[in-house]
Amino acid sequence: YHFGSSDPPYTSATTWWLNEITLYDGQPIPESSPKGTFEDYGHYTQAVWRETEEVGMAIANSGDGRTYVVARYSPAGNVYGQTPY
Repeated sequence: YHFGSSDPPYTSATTWWLNEITLYDGQPIPESSPKGTFEDYGHYTQAVWRETEEVGMAIANSGDGRTYVVARYSPAGNVYGQTPY
């Protein structure tokens, strides 16, 4: 995730990812729905994955002024054929 928001990077990224709920209809990973494809909702489903217990996040600033936020989850979610909850 990269952005140019004035909000704190972790907050902005997390909000952006959770807002993908509007593109997810409860289908198994990685199926599409009329609302969106896995690429559209995958951040959301990972962020709410029922078995994930730990999240690590980091930010990096690029030379052109962008801020990048990444998250790693343990155990990882978005398991093929499963749903997040």
